[in-house]
Amino acid sequence: LFALLDEVYDELVALTEDFFTEDKLNQPARDVFCEFIALMIGHFLEKLSTFMFLIKEAHRMAFDKEAENATYLLRQRERVASALAIPIQAAIDNRQLRDLDAHTVAHVLIGNVHGYLMYACTAKCNSSGTSVSPQDGAALITTILFDGLLANRT
Repeated sequence: LFALLDEVYDELVALTEDFFTEDKLNQPARDVFCEFIALMIGHFLEKLSTFMFLIKEAHRMAFDKEAENATYLLRQRERVASALAIPIQAAIDNRQLRDLDAHTVAHVLIGNVHGYLMYACTAKCNSSGTSVSPQDGAALITTILFDGLLANRT
C-alpha cells in the first residue's frame, strides 16, 4: 500500500513540475490552471480503480490509531501542495492571482480536484449516465475558484 501511495504521489509531483514550464508561467493563469486541473483529473480517471482503492485506504489510515500513518499521508499530500505552490506563487508575483498564501491555495485546489474525483467515481460507479470528463471538471473547478459562484458580482 505504501509503495502504491509513494508511486501515485511521485507521479503527481512529477506531473506538476513537468507541466509548469517557464512558457506556461508566462501565459494567463486562469487558462493554465484550467489545463493543469484537466490534466490532473484525466490522470486519475485513467486509473480510476487505483484511485478508488487509495481513497478508501487513505481514509482508513487517516483515522487509524497509528499516528504515523496519518503523518505519512499528510507528508505525501504536502509534497504535491509544495510543488503546486511554486506556480501559484509565480502567478501571484505576476499579479494574475490575488495575494493569498500560495501554499493554502494549493491545498484548496487539490481539495477541489479531490472532491470532483469523488463525484466522478460515484457517477461512474453507479452508472448514473452523468457525463464526467477532465475538461468539464476543470472548467467547473476553474469557474468556482477563479470566478466564484455568484451570478452577478456587483
